[in-house]
Amino acid sequence: MNYIVLDLEWNQSPGGKEDSVAHLPFEIIEIGAVMLDNQFRPAGEFHKLIKPQVYKKMHFKISEVTHMDMKKLCQEGQPFGAVMKEFLDWCGDGDFRFCTWGSMDLTELQRECNRKFGFSAKKTLDIAQSLYEKRKMITYPRTDSRYLSEDMKGKVKSTIHRLQALEEYAPYAEPLMQEIRFTKRIIDNAKVTDHHAIIPTDGKLRPESLSEDERKVFSLVAARFLAVFYPYYRYEVTKVYAEAEQERFLSKGTVVLEEGWQAVEKALVPTATKKKKAKNEEEQKLPPLQEGEVRAIRSMELLRKKTKPPAPYTESSLLSAMENAGRFVEDEALKEQMKDSGLGTPATRAAIIERLLTVGYLTRKGKTLLPTEKGRKLIEVVPQEMRSPQTTGKWEKGLSSIAKGKMTEERFMASIRRYVQFLIQDAASGRRADVIFPEEQVRGKRRKTNAFGKCPFCGRDILENSKSFYCAGWKSGCKFSLWKDSLKPYGLELDGGMVKLLLKKNKSERVAVTLPQTGEKGTAVPILNKDKGGQIELMDFTRENA
Repeated sequence: MNYIVLDLEWNQSPGGKEDSVAHLPFEIIEIGAVMLDNQFRPAGEFHKLIKPQVYKKMHFKISEVTHMDMKKLCQEGQPFGAVMKEFLDWCGDGDFRFCTWGSMDLTELQRECNRKFGFSAKKTLDIAQSLYEKRKMITYPRTDSRYLSEDMKGKVKSTIHRLQALEEYAPYAEPLMQEIRFTKRIIDNAKVTDHHAIIPTDGKLRPESLSEDERKVFSLVAARFLAVFYPYYRYEVTKVYAEAEQERFLSKGTVVLEEGWQAVEKALVPTATKKKKAKNEEEQKLPPLQEGEVRAIRSMELLRKKTKPPAPYTESSLLSAMENAGRFVEDEALKEQMKDSGLGTPATRAAIIERLLTVGYLTRKGKTLLPTEKGRKLIEVVPQEMRSPQTTGKWEKGLSSIAKGKMTEERFMASIRRYVQFLIQDAASGRRADVIFPEEQVRGKRRKTNAFGKCPFCGRDILENSKSFYCAGWKSGCKFSLWKDSLKPYGLELDGGMVKLLLKKNKSERVAVTLPQTGEKGTAVPILNKDKGGQIELMDFTRENA
């Protein structure tokens, strides 16, 4: 018996679902196949382009994924009937079996693996690719879709049947075999482009043959696949408003009514993530209360707290930011344009992050990604427009206009050329200050720098750049730095004089501040907390006219 490993590329209406032909939402434009003998050794290859008959304009997303254009298809492609006859002749008259592929897209899978298992995006992609190519246990992983197509309902049933045969998944697969509810949340042809969501295959599944890491990734895919067919996670939130000494207080209590899909993932995914949260929610049950009821206050405690700065990115949160880059765009039209796109694609985002790590723009500390001095210097060099998601939004809008026939390719490329010429001329004009990267400093020609004091961690000099005051021992691994905008929420900017006092006396002179929460004005004393990695805290706040 021979095995025909088959892959198809599709085109669809550039105008979306409204302009598509009902009986043919996708049109095949390319057939590629490899023939394997019964020992899985290559025995032949087949590749043909197909001349479009229905959709004679290329959808911009299809062009982006396949790197093909309509001109090439029309010139080199052959009619579908002729290609299929040639393909079947190539398959031969002997026994053969077709092998091909198509509720989790790659980005979501990478995020979950990072949160639950600490996997990097690249590691998750490599494991998913292995589960697809070698193990044949999941469908094509390099997809940006979270939906299945209408013609996959039969495949879904057979996949659930396969999972039912596995002891681990049987308790959650069996109830679905009685009734599978296909909703628009799962089946949507309009939201499936070249490949559908990642799901387990309907072939023979052998979890016992997997490595520990492969088993973890497969469990995520299988659990999510089953969970989407389960009911909603339902809970009840109770809010109680109480008054004491003319002050109003709010208390919340949460009670889980039905675990629904969460019960599936909690049982099948090997991680303790979210267990602590769920426990806390159960502990926040409120006692029975009546409106207007009076109760005695048993105890009271006054706590001094402050807002925390945003946490550094993890690979999980960075993948989310890259996928949803449109939320950082202020222009509403551009934000809408970027709603279904982001920075990179599901298949390239892992490589982008790994590249930034490899060249030294980022460093990995546990799950956290931190910028290096070299990375911060890069941001200084790159023009504002080039590092803004706004620019990506404008380009996405231009590409969309081309796809809809509202703009020509020539006009779009002309604007790109003008922009590149402007950047070159701007750089050549000398208006931008020179930035020296740490690795590019010539030995024996050390720049003259003024130290602001000694590092409290390693004792080396504290130096200054445009963004921070940093330790000269950063190459040796010292992480001490004081960011100039760290006190910006309080209306302050860290300067050299304040840094000198903080390093010498651990505190600075009293300064005027504004509380970000209330807008109250007053004064406070900046304190250098060495126990918290050099964090600056404002203490002894005194209100104006107090």
